[in-house]
Parts: sequence; structure tokens; C-alpha cells
Amino acid sequence: MNRNRFLSIAGGTILTAGGLAYLASDKSNFVRADSVVKPSTKSPLTPDERKILYLASLAPSGHNTQPWFVRYIEPYHWIIGNDKRKWLPAVDPAQRETMLSLGAFLQNLAYAASHAGYTCHITVLATTNQSEEVAVVKLTKAGHTPDYDVSRIKNRRTVRSNFLPDALTSEDQHYLFGGEPDFFHFFPNTATEYQFLNEQTITANRVQSDRDAAQQELSDWVRFSSKDAEQHSDGLTHGQHGHKWCGWLFCS
Repeated sequence: MNRNRFLSIAGGTILTAGGLAYLASDKSNFVRADSVVKPSTKSPLTPDERKILYLASLAPSGHNTQPWFVRYIEPYHWIIGNDKRKWLPAVDPAQRETMLSLGAFLQNLAYAASHAGYTCHITVLATTNQSEEVAVVKLTKAGHTPDYDVSRIKNRRTVRSNFLPDALTSEDQHYLFGGEPDFFHFFPNTATEYQFLNEQTITANRVQSDRDAAQQELSDWVRFSSKDAEQHSDGLTHGQHGHKWCGWLFCS
């Protein structure tokens, strides 16, 4: 995978069209059924492919919209796409967070493939955050691949409370950033920059929560019952008690 190029896209260095592109774009690039993805005898996917894509679909995304689809080319060869119907124009008008979510999907996919004994080759296709085709994925069976612990994917939770106030040790920093130091800027919780970012995050959350469009958009993605959650396989439960409703759209 060309990580440098993908991160540059996801990080917002290529931001074009923005909210106007969403309003003007063709959102009928495919037909999506709001139903639970169930095994089908007609599906060309192998058991390994289904397991890998299931684990990929557990990736985090804004409002748990899961803005991806998978276009089947041939066994272990797919195109990962950007689902325009899952965009969030009120809170993510330039689709920056959409691309970050797709990056998380691809990262999960690579981990899951490695766990299953496959080497994952990812070629980025997207040139903007609005590109429909994001990446080509090809898996090849390998003799030895890192056995990633996929329970980390299954047990992932997003929490915003009960954080330890302790500063990260140098060992912690090396573990988190050691492999790719060029992509990280670390500010300890004693730094002026940290205080500024903390205050601005609170301000940004307050400004966003006061916007009618943002509130309406959020309400559209809240699933108020287990039945709704099972039907849509996405969105947020009203309590968010650690549930992860997941699914992925398959296109042939």
C-alpha cells in the first residue's frame, strides 16, 4: 500500500469541491439494501474472503456510517469504494473523515488478511476525497505472514472517559510512533500546544452541537432499537453501550 499517498489524501491535502460536490454528485452509483448481510449460496466469496471483509467492516467511522463498498473482480481481488450515500455533509463537508474511515477499513483488511495467511497488496486509486474508487486490493496466499491478533479488532471500543492523566513515557511513544515517526507530532499534556488543542476541541464540539444541520444529521444515524440496528447494520445505538453494528456492501 502506498501509505504516504493515502495519508496525504485522508489528511486533507487534496480537498476539492467540498459540500457543493456532495449536493451536485450522483449518489446512485449503486443500489444499497438496508438489511443485514447474510451468507448466500450465490455469493462468489470464499469463507476466508468473508471473514477478512467482516473484520475489515469493524473499522471505526463517523456516526458508524461505514462509508465503503466492495466491488468483486475475481477471487481475492476487489475494489474498495467510497459510498456517497454514507457521507456526512453537515459535519464532514469535504469528506476528510470519510477517507480516514476508508483508511481504517483498509488497515483492518490488511491485518485480517495477514492473520488468515495472506499478503495484502493495496494500490490507491483515489485522487480526491470524493473519488468513488478508493483502492484495488489483491490477496495472495503466503507461507509466513505476521499473525495479527484479530481480537483487537473485534474488541475495539471508542471511549472518551476515564483516561489516565499520566504523561506518555518514552517507551510508550516509541511503541506508538516508532515505526513511522514522520507521520506524528506529539505534545505532552504539560505543553502549551496541548492546552490549546484541548480548549479548541471543546469549543469545536460546542459549536458543532449548536448547529441544527449537525443535530439533524446525527439523529438520522441514531438507531433507537435493536430492530433498527439489525435492519440497517450501521449507525449509533442511543446508549452506545459498547455495541458495534457492522456490515459491508458487496457489489459484483
